[in-house]
Amino acid sequence: MRRWFEDVSIRWKLTALMAGTTAVVLVFAAVALGTYEVVTFKRALEQKLTVVAEIVGRNSIAALAFGDAAVARDVLTALGAEPSIELGAVYDREGKAFATLDFELGREDRLFEIVEIVPSALDIERVRIRPERPVSL
Repeated sequence: MRRWFEDVSIRWKLTALMAGTTAVVLVFAAVALGTYEVVTFKRALEQKLTVVAEIVGRNSIAALAFGDAAVARDVLTALGAEPSIELGAVYDREGKAFATLDFELGREDRLFEIVEIVPSALDIERVRIRPERPVSL
């Protein structure tokens, strides 16, 4: 094997070296670009969903103040226009579900309880993002 490489012309050796270097650089560039795209996409999605959560929270203040879960569900139905949102929920002060809506199944029974209400939270589970925004009455 080594003898074969020694017998090859310098022109072929330089061409092979440049081709190999170019391939390695292209692989590194592709990995860097892919990583950048994933991080940027995730950050943009987080920001978008946080803004949507803030809007829903502010639009649900009256429903929470008057204890009208039907109005809160109507506010949540507007989230159905966003295809990346699977589940919407509005919680009361105690952290209990006040109104929920499951957009994948069109049901209202997929509940999840908040253990602790925090000022602002963004919970990322694998590919699911759960923004939580408190509102004040």
